[in-house]
Amino acid sequence: MNKHGKIFFLKIFLIVLTTLMVIGTILIGFNYARQTGRDIPNAISYSMGTVLLFCILTGIFSVIKSTRKNLVYIAFIIALLCLVGRANFNLQKAIELKSESPQQQYLHVDEQKNTGHSFYSKEYGFKCTIPNGYLPARSSKKSEIGMFVYPNYSDYEKMIIIEVGTPSMPDVLSTAKGLAEDWNGEVLPNPVNLDGVDALQIIVRNETTGLRPADAIVAMKDGKMFLVMAGLSSGQSCETEIKTILESWTWTKDDI
Repeated sequence: MNKHGKIFFLKIFLIVLTTLMVIGTILIGFNYARQTGRDIPNAISYSMGTVLLFCILTGIFSVIKSTRKNLVYIAFIIALLCLVGRANFNLQKAIELKSESPQQQYLHVDEQKNTGHSFYSKEYGFKCTIPNGYLPARSSKKSEIGMFVYPNYSDYEKMIIIEVGTPSMPDVLSTAKGLAEDWNGEVLPNPVNLDGVDALQIIVRNETTGLRPADAIVAMKDGKMFLVMAGLSSGQSCETEIKTILESWTWTKDDI
């Protein structure tokens, strides 16, 4: 194939790539309109801008006579096409997640390891029972491996968080005292039994507006801190919930 034939082939290939990119960016416009709730005319306006971009790109490679420059331009268009494809993928996932109910969204985190009201962590080797009526939720903190709210997602009055992490204090007493100080609470003098491991309980008695830490259990095992915390809004109680978790807590590491 002579030089003119190669350039002609490259231009055809560029037209195909650019057309795909334009189609992809038009889809971004419509997906963005769906995601943000904007009307379709906004998406059409966005798409018209894309058509203008297509005309500009077409004009650029129509005057390119060098095979090397055409190859560089192809690489540029492919890179743009990859960015467009990635943007479409992210928008589509966001739209799918937005269309789900809050409960469906939260269940994505826990559906693989939880059945009913039983919470199980294979990584950290324990299981426990989450009290009836609590719904699985998601936390932005990686260390908070379990989060549950009651009675619903939109206006919950209680929250239970199970957190596992590397302790910053040398022992469980120092950890409990530090948490109690942060929450303006107190550490109860008698330890509680967490399936054979001595744990300490923190009680916060002061009433505040909004959700607040109210009751917590903290323990140390295998160099990790295990924290079960209940948060309450004013006028609520979590004594039964903490008791349920304490009595059902089982270390499973040795059984796996």
